[in-house]
Amino acid sequence: YSGKIDYVHPLSTTMKFEAGWKSSYVSTDNNAQFYNVVNDVEYVDSSKTNHFLYEENINAAYLNFASNLGKKMTGQFGLRAEQTVAKGTQITIDSIFTRNYLNLFPSAFLNYKASDKHEFTISYSRRIDRPDYQNLNPFIYFLDPYTYMKGNTLLMPQYTDAFEFSHTFMGFMSTSISYSHTSGVMTHISEQDDSTHVNFATMANLQSLDNYGFSTNLPIPITK
Repeated sequence: YSGKIDYVHPLSTTMKFEAGWKSSYVSTDNNAQFYNVVNDVEYVDSSKTNHFLYEENINAAYLNFASNLGKKMTGQFGLRAEQTVAKGTQITIDSIFTRNYLNLFPSAFLNYKASDKHEFTISYSRRIDRPDYQNLNPFIYFLDPYTYMKGNTLLMPQYTDAFEFSHTFMGFMSTSISYSHTSGVMTHISEQDDSTHVNFATMANLQSLDNYGFSTNLPIPITK
């Protein structure tokens, strides 16, 4: 279930104020049952069977302000707050984990038109990427007799701070430089059970990831 409301208020011909709220609620019920068949009789395989319940409630509110900052510059500034409340229950092994965290996500955008030939833009934003439900689900997914995948109930979201500086020449050629820093990077890792020599893959949080980028774009018309 989800719902949202947005409000836009033009303060003048060059200024605009925005605000909004969004809430979502997710409830999943996953029941994976494994059996061993002995003499045509089914016996529950307790080492693999798992009943997993997951609930997640996200509440978010934002404020945004856009305005001309003189004859040649425009700006946009925003702030979003997000609260996440989650609960996971493994009924089979009577295990519960909970999450309750509140984060702030600022953003800023500035555009400066130096002349008819040169235009500069700089931006900053912070965002969150939450684990997929499947990556939290502790179920075992067999790929072959010696390889399986499973979720990680300890997996946490990752956070990214992104910066970008760009230049546009004559309104068509653009060049940009970007940098982003991600903390708690979610990534696939592989491990092995030394006693059985069975491999399994799961998701885990690494410390950080730094990404640098450079791009240029020059569209050239082929015909009229």
